[in-house]
Amino acid sequence: MPSSTPAAAGAPPARLAGRWLWLWLAVLLLALSGCTPRERFGADVLTLVQAEALEAGVDWPVPPPAPDARWQPAKLPDAWDSARPDFQGYVWYRLRFAAPADWQGPLALYLPAVSMNARVELNGQLLGQQGRMHEPVTRNFYTPLIFPLPQALLRPAGEDNELRILVMGYRLYRSGLAPVSVGAAQPLQEAWAWRHFWQNNGTLVTSVLVLGLALAGALLWRRAPRARMYGWFTLAATVWGLRNLNFVLTDNPFSNLWWNQASLAGAAAFVGLFALFTQDYSRWMLRQPPPGWRQMLLPIGYVLACVSMLLLPADTAGLRRLFLALAIGALVLTAWSLWHLARTARRTGSRAAWAVVLAGAVYLALMLHDYVVAADRSSVGQLFLRQYAAAPLFMAFTLVWTQRYRQAFEQVERLSQGLQQQVDAQRAEIERNVGQLVEAERDRVLSQERERLVSDLHDGLGLHLLTALKMARDPASGRDALAEVLADCMDDLRLAIDSMSNIDERDPVLLLASLRFRLAPRLQAAGVQLDWQVEGDVAPQPWMDAPKALHLLRVVQEALANAVRHAGATRVLLKVEARGAGVAVGVSDDGRGFDAAAPQGGHGLASMRRRAALLGATLDVGPGPQGGTEVRLVLAG
Repeated sequence: MPSSTPAAAGAPPARLAGRWLWLWLAVLLLALSGCTPRERFGADVLTLVQAEALEAGVDWPVPPPAPDARWQPAKLPDAWDSARPDFQGYVWYRLRFAAPADWQGPLALYLPAVSMNARVELNGQLLGQQGRMHEPVTRNFYTPLIFPLPQALLRPAGEDNELRILVMGYRLYRSGLAPVSVGAAQPLQEAWAWRHFWQNNGTLVTSVLVLGLALAGALLWRRAPRARMYGWFTLAATVWGLRNLNFVLTDNPFSNLWWNQASLAGAAAFVGLFALFTQDYSRWMLRQPPPGWRQMLLPIGYVLACVSMLLLPADTAGLRRLFLALAIGALVLTAWSLWHLARTARRTGSRAAWAVVLAGAVYLALMLHDYVVAADRSSVGQLFLRQYAAAPLFMAFTLVWTQRYRQAFEQVERLSQGLQQQVDAQRAEIERNVGQLVEAERDRVLSQERERLVSDLHDGLGLHLLTALKMARDPASGRDALAEVLADCMDDLRLAIDSMSNIDERDPVLLLASLRFRLAPRLQAAGVQLDWQVEGDVAPQPWMDAPKALHLLRVVQEALANAVRHAGATRVLLKVEARGAGVAVGVSDDGRGFDAAAPQGGHGLASMRRRAALLGATLDVGPGPQGGTEVRLVLAG
């Protein structure tokens, strides 16, 4: 978005663009000042401009003209606003023509402009009628009509054919009849299609397009509810799209007066809403805060005054008398809006802003053209063009927003790429730091494990080896006693090794099964049978690292040793069972039993309790369920 202060190099082109814009606007106004389509046909089409008219009253059904009716000469186009401004109701038109002898092929009757609706008779026979001729009358004031003309209804060449057209219209409502064309169907069909496209289909497409832009504005407004500019845009586009339906809605379920009032109120509301939107848009482009309510009093007051004035008249004539005041106010407010746009474009130097100014100038030019057409009371069938100018105007604003969002999107993309690069760099740095921390933690764990093993081997294996050494030097020591001490040394060594095996699996069943597999033969040799039992699905224990695994093995080893050496047991059961997420380990024997009240000698039981405390477990020692002694260690998961 350009800055709010124009650059020195950008100011002259902006001023030059402004001069060319106003010059182009003046040329456009001159070119459109009399924009009335002149449909020219060849010799196979007759264009009838001489007619007779007969006022037929205000009631339906309308009787056919009496033989002695006083027909008045009329020249088409016959505009009621100038020829009969105070009349409202039905008027008969009588036109005579002689069919050329060389007319061949399909024929048609073409009414380029009739307001509000028409019923056509040829030589006393009904040729056609478009919709209803009674209230609510079908609104064909901006819709060309065409009827097939059967050759059988024509009189012989050289004789006059009488064409009667009954027209229903309102006073001061642009009612009347334009020149009528009759002849070859093909050129008339082409002329009808051309006019029908620009007056009806094109207007409908434009209305749909504008309503689609209103939907886009509503979506933007929903995403940014505080951005009042989007709200004005949505309301203005909605009002304009619905107002344009006045040109294409022929079968009106409401009264024509009410619909005309609603159409004029919509046009007035659009001018005010567009001015409100222009203020917000200009300040948005200049990066200024939105206007306050005092600055919006002029357009809001115009809208309220117009709506109030339009609801007062009781008929179309009253609406027409308000036309001049409404038109002047709308022109002033639109020029004021265009001045805001031009000033914003000049200060920003934005091409998109100049495109908005150009579209606004086109809208103002076509608005002036339509006011000239509406003020002309002597013609029927001129084209209204302002509805086409609103589409490029709204599209120009949409272009500005699209450009702004594209720039914002590109900026977000650049920021996102820069942020991603920073994130990648930080990730790489974090990965390096984590790697260093992991390496340091690994070294610390290895050091602690080394110290633990050294301490444990010193306290257990070292003591047993020292005892074995003394026994080996003492001739009195027996070989069996020495072998027993050496076996204890091997048990301590294997116990330390088992505590470090399969630690990744943290499976107490696997750990104790390995202990049972090693000790069972020695116990069997000592006359003790070691049984094994596992109950439930014992889950891996997250807490079971190498030190705690060794504590667990030491507790079980001490319990087994007590059962063999002190209880005199012949049968020992090592049982592992699941306890929720934790595990319970029990050693029960069939020995002499255990008296908890008796004083306990030695350090075995105290060592077991100390190790249970280090495991965070509970240790119970007491009589077994089948007699003897049971040591039960319960560890939480």
